Parts: sequence; structure tokens; C-alpha cells
Amino acid sequence: MLTSKMGSSPSPIAVDFRPPKLSMISGVQVLPLYRNKIFLHEQYVESGLNISEISRLIFSSRAAVRNGLRRAGIDLRAQDELPKSKSQLRYGEALRKRQTIEHKRELAAIGKMRALRNEGFSYWKIAAVLNSMRVPTKTGRSQWHARFVQKVLDQLQKSERDV
Repeated sequence: MLTSKMGSSPSPIAVDFRPPKLSMISGVQVLPLYRNKIFLHEQYVESGLNISEISRLIFSSRAAVRNGLRRAGIDLRAQDELPKSKSQLRYGEALRKRQTIEHKRELAAIGKMRALRNEGFSYWKIAAVLNSMRVPTKTGRSQWHARFVQKVLDQLQKSERDV
């Protein structure tokens, strides 16, 4: 405390330079969420989130989440069991609420491709017709090419054979 020079009484402004006493708020050590077994089980197993989604949720790296899942003894999903990303969808499929559903406009375009192919049109001619009708491709950024038309129709035939 500061004292005045004129007398022994303290000045009206008292300043205390001693460090404040530290108090312990909690004795519990907080683990990062990628090391919390319960959190990882809820998100990965019960909610079905993938490693990337969990890492974005907790602002952590994918490697940390993957290692945390392994330490927690949670079996990692096989690649084919993971939900598809938007870039992995076939033409005619859409992704809604993490589920693959049918894309109606793309299925209509596939029907048109099939009809033209049955009439004897070449893949090049079908691509030209789709471009003239302004049918968007899967990405919507490029034009139709014969190879892509062939790929769409081949995938369709393959899926019909498997069923």
C-alpha cells in the first residue's frame, strides 16, 4: 500500500502490487474431443459421421480423429461402406441427407439417351443432341461428349445385369 509523505495516514488511492492468489477451478483434466471415447462413439458409430465430418466439427485434423478412433478401439469403416461424396455419384443419382436417391431430370436424360441409341444414333450424335437441348452434365460445367454418353449407358446396362 502507498502512504503519503505528509503523514502516516494512507493516501486516498491505495494500490496493491502483490500477485493475486491462484485458485483451482477444477481438478478435472479436459481431454481433446478426438481422445474422448464416448464422443467418438456417438459421432462415428451412432450418428454415422465420417472422419472428415468429425474433424470439421471439432476443429481438428483427420489424422488425429482417425488415431483417436483406433485408440478407442472403434473399428474403422471399409471404403465401400462410406457414404458417397457428391463427386462419386453416377449420372442419375443425387445425394440428399447422406442418402443416395434418384435424380429425376438426369433419369429423364438417360431415358432420352437410351431411346436415341435404340434408334441407331451413334454416341457422338447423342452427345450433339444433348448439347443442342442444353441438357446439363453431372457437373453442369462442360458439354456432352461421346465417351461420357457411352459410359452412362454402359453403367446403366451393368446395373440392370446385376439386378
